[in-house]
Amino acid sequence: MNKKNLLAILVGFVVSIILGFLVYGVLLKDYMAAGTMAGINKPMEEMMWWAMILANLSGIILFTYVLNLAGANNFMTGAKTAFWVALLMALSYDLYFWGGTNMYTKMDMVFVDAIVTAVMGAIIGGVIGWMLGMGNKPAAATA
Repeated sequence: MNKKNLLAILVGFVVSIILGFLVYGVLLKDYMAAGTMAGINKPMEEMMWWAMILANLSGIILFTYVLNLAGANNFMTGAKTAFWVALLMALSYDLYFWGGTNMYTKMDMVFVDAIVTAVMGAIIGGVIGWMLGMGNKPAAATA
């Protein structure tokens, strides 16, 4: 783990926290509450923030690892790769929740959450890819 990876993790984590708050905590708060089982979310004063932070950080470390393996070194490559990783991961757990729990009360929640997660993943992955590519010398132009 080098400085570039650590910086990419840190910046990706900050972007993820801000996006998560804005998208799920503000924009989709009522929509998500209406489509999930009553009482599933803890009240604000009972949330275990340390666990939520570690969960978020774990996801960012996974994104950084995958983007490194994929050779993502710019915003677009990071965004495209992370979009697909986030979409498939979200579909895997959202479809599982739909099929095996009472968490979601409407089927559209599965697809809304997966799409929102994929778009957020693309933004976060783009930032991580951009950070991973910082300081790289551009390839020489060929004639």
